[in-house]
Amino acid sequence: MKKIYSLLLFLLLGSAHAEQWIPYSQTSQGTQYFDLQSAITMGGSAAFILDVHDMKSEANDAEGKAYRSIIYAREFNCRKELSRILSWQRKSESMGNGAVVSDHSQVSEWTDVKTPNAKRLMMAACEQR
Repeated sequence: MKKIYSLLLFLLLGSAHAEQWIPYSQTSQGTQYFDLQSAITMGGSAAFILDVHDMKSEANDAEGKAYRSIIYAREFNCRKELSRILSWQRKSESMGNGAVVSDHSQVSEWTDVKTPNAKRLMMAACEQR
């Protein structure tokens, strides 16, 4: 059931080809962006958003497959300041473009939103109410 939920969320949020990715973090490995157009709320304190991690250079997964970006579908509990990853896709090209290299649709455990970057992403998702 969780896998179906995650796949449906990807369909609801749309494709990774967002009109305007907004940068929210930069590291030595790359830049992270979120898409406000993908942010949705579903009653109570639940909010969902897509974010993409765009790598500065090509990376390889555990099986040696090359990828340039990862798209995450995230859920936030805005009231309790918790987050979890619903699913992700590694993509062959930058900014969530290209073929799917690998994906994962098992929902992660809830974690506290602690870091400034995670809080920035949560605020973007939760303020779309």
